[in-house]
Amino acid sequence: MAKFRLQRELIEISKDPPPGCSAGPLDDDIFEWEAMIAGPDDSPYAGGVFYLRITYPSYYPFQAPKISGTLINTNGDRDKAIEQVFNWEGSIQGPDGTPYAGGLFFLRLTIPSDYPFFPPKVKFTTKIYHPNINGSSGEISLGVLKSKWAPSLDIRKVLLNIILLLSCPDPDDPLEADAATLYETDRKQYDKTATEWTRKYAMNHG
Repeated sequence: MAKFRLQRELIEISKDPPPGCSAGPLDDDIFEWEAMIAGPDDSPYAGGVFYLRITYPSYYPFQAPKISGTLINTNGDRDKAIEQVFNWEGSIQGPDGTPYAGGLFFLRLTIPSDYPFFPPKVKFTTKIYHPNINGSSGEISLGVLKSKWAPSLDIRKVLLNIILLLSCPDPDDPLEADAATLYETDRKQYDKTATEWTRKYAMNHG
């Protein structure tokens, strides 16, 4: 019954769609739809395009569909909307009492489509001097971004772990061997170098 009902609804919505809306099955699955809603004029949503994923149960219409996966962009470009959802920019302030204090460090986060079962990829886009952060690529060596990731973790906890890493470097798992050696053998010089990098790269954002 649900299949025939959905086929009928598809014909109806194709012939006479609501203003600013469209909807239809994804691929050939009549139970999985994608819908698009244009933000109404004279509203805070004007100019936006909102994409929805609609999953219909086998007992539809006696059970309600599930709607999820809202994507938003401003020019109707679906691919760009998806890119915005899975590619984030973030920033953290250097912790007090560290060579990074007073600095503002920017990050790029790439969220996999199977998140939270797999961790995000996070890189510094602000150069930083640190044993566990590649000074060129911004790659981070951090357990929660690798083997210690768990689906119970989230982006907030990742950022908190990165802040903790700035306060407590791990010289035993370095990406920058020279920085790790200096951290262990001459902390004063390490702090001096890290502070210089912070002033040069993280306090000069215009």
